[in-house]
Amino acid sequence: MKRTIAALALLAMPLAASASVVYTANGGPYTSATAPYTTSMGITFQFVSPSTLAPNIAYGTYGGTVSSWTMNDGVYTLNNSTSGVTLSLMLATDATGAINNWRVEAYTSNFSNDMMLLGPVDGPMSSTSGGNASAMNNTLASWTSSSTVPEPGTAFLFLGGLSALGLTARRRFF
Repeated sequence: MKRTIAALALLAMPLAASASVVYTANGGPYTSATAPYTTSMGITFQFVSPSTLAPNIAYGTYGGTVSSWTMNDGVYTLNNSTSGVTLSLMLATDATGAINNWRVEAYTSNFSNDMMLLGPVDGPMSSTSGGNASAMNNTLASWTSSSTVPEPGTAFLFLGGLSALGLTARRRFF
């Protein structure tokens, strides 16, 4: 019995230990804008990865897992559940895994609401166009990252279910 519980606890440890990482880019306020945009607005982009980014990723299309993403230009919001939207995420990381170059574009099939965050290689700029409205910022975005704390209740429910199955199986065989 004790061995079964110990084995189940070891199985549940990876569930409790895993944490997602949220990466956020803030493009800063626009330096020029046409209505409905204002110079107090700016683009923000956020994506969730199941783990930290690897160090020294060469600049190119990001091939890792993006659990979810959202991009807001001060007026519109596009995300992974927006119908007909495409995300193009290119990035590079330094020796510590921090993002040091990027090109992020989110756009709809009719290109009525493009959003873009360009990094050092393409030239520092964030821009958006929603129909005839546009806004631009000629400064680099700033990136931050934070780990999300996994909910321990899920691991305990999983462990409890496995324990119940183990006890039921034990009673049948002994």
